[in-house]
Order: sequence, then C-alpha cells, then structure tokens
Amino acid sequence: MKKIIISGQRRSGTTFLSNLLNSQSNCSIYYDTFRSLFTDAKKLRIKDINETLFSFQKNILVSGIEAEALSLGLDIKADRQFLNSWYDIFSYSLMSIGKSDDKMIGLKITSEYFYSIQLLEHGIKFIYLVRDPRDVLLSSKNRFSNYNIQSFIRYWKTGYKKIMNLQNHKNVLMLRYEDLISQNQETINSLNSFLGLNLNTNLQELKARKDSKYIDNSSFGDVKKIFDPAPIYRWKKNLNIPEVKLASLICRKEIAHLNYEQQKVGNFVSIIKYFLAYNLGSIKNFFKVFLSRLLTLLRT
Repeated sequence: MKKIIISGQRRSGTTFLSNLLNSQSNCSIYYDTFRSLFTDAKKLRIKDINETLFSFQKNILVSGIEAEALSLGLDIKADRQFLNSWYDIFSYSLMSIGKSDDKMIGLKITSEYFYSIQLLEHGIKFIYLVRDPRDVLLSSKNRFSNYNIQSFIRYWKTGYKKIMNLQNHKNVLMLRYEDLISQNQETINSLNSFLGLNLNTNLQELKARKDSKYIDNSSFGDVKKIFDPAPIYRWKKNLNIPEVKLASLICRKEIAHLNYEQQKVGNFVSIIKYFLAYNLGSIKNFFKVFLSRLLTLLRT
C-alpha cells in the first residue's frame, strides 16, 4: 500500500488535489487531518521521527489524533503499548483512515517540511503543489483574517526554496497547480507514473474525506466545475494592486524558473518604491511580533 503526503503553501490547490485523489478507486487521502500530530510534535521538540518517545509525549500525540479522528466520525482507540515513536503513530493514523481494499492512503498537510523530509526515507511519497505567488496572495487576502502581504510572500519563497532542495529525490514530485487544473497531459502522466495510478478526471463530483461531497473552497466563490480555469492567472485582471506588484518583484526569479509569465513592475522609481514597501513592512512586522512577545513575558 502506497503512503503519500500532499503539501504546498496555503491557497495552492492542495485540498483540490487531495480530494481528486480521494475520489479515485481504492484511495483514501484526507485533507487537514491529524495536523496535531505535526504541530504538537514540534512543540514537544521531537526531532527524530524514529526515536523512542517519553510516555507523556506519546500520550499527548495519541490523544490528539484520537480527538481528531472522533471529530471526523472515525472511532479509533490506539493500543499505545505498540506505538513507540512518532513514525509509529503516523503510520497508525494513516491506517485508521484507510479502507480494506485501499491501494493508497495519505494526508494533505500544508507548509510541512521538517517531518516530511524524514518520511521520505520511509518510502512515503511527497507531492508538492506550487501556484503562481501572485494568485496565492490574491486568494489569501480574500480568505484569511490574519493575512499579511510580507509574511505570505516570505512563506511562499521559503517553501519554494525547500522543495527545490528536494526536487531530485525519487519520492518527491512537484506540480504546478495551473497545469493540474488545465489537465496538462504531461502533468497527468507524471502524477500517474509517480503514484502508479490511472487517474480518472471525468468525475461528476469530488469526495472529501470519508463520504462527504467536496464543496469548492475558492476564496472568490466563482468556481463552477471541477477543472474550472477561473482561479488560474486571476492576477492578470489585477495588475495594479500591491500583491501583484510586490510578488512580481520579490519573487521574480522563482516566477521565471517556474515558467510563469513575467510582469513588468515599472520604471526604476517604481521598483525602489515596492522594494522599500516590502522590506519596511517586514521590519514593522518583526518589531510588532517582538513587542508582543516581550509584553507577554512581562505579564507572566
């Protein structure tokens, strides 16, 4: 049975891909499930997924996945004496969402690299979905209340740098969201070859998690069909807003490397203006976070 992780930055189509695969025969791919296993492990400073856990670490992690499973209608009760490492718990979590006839099981976890890199050595397949940063920013701005343009550009660039360091690993596949939505044959063939599938794209609807119908989660509410081109290159209709200008400038090397269309930011004065706006915003965010943490410490 193949095990996979789907990742990428938020608003990059990772939920769409996980539900597309979850809708195939003999596949169970759940999105945003067992996230506590990753977040709690970082808080507990678990660095090696194979190391033997302390009892309290094991109890926190297992309790977390059991609570998440219950919220999804999965009534699981782990036998903790057989779960000794983070990887043991991860494998158990995957098996709990699978069906008896599944040939592939997996999770979608955005912006996750630390544990995923170690999972590669266990034969876990890792699919990273990348999307034009200008569209990622536009979608994020219309979705998240904590949206910050400088932070989201930094997250996108950091994620791209990390996946490029892994791109030659046999268990890693990077896909462009735009190619997936447009059903680019080379992209479909790559996905089929990587996963050993014959992907069915002639679906009437997508299935989310166990039995639920997938309802599109577009930030703009304008997606009408499964492979709808509406979210692709939305930035071209918003050329003069800060998100498009800044991303075109700050991510210009990555945009070129991914063969996305380049946009002229403007003359020298305009370039300096947007460059300063990005960096001054980053400095402002740094001091804002610093002061917040300082005040928290002083209150305790």
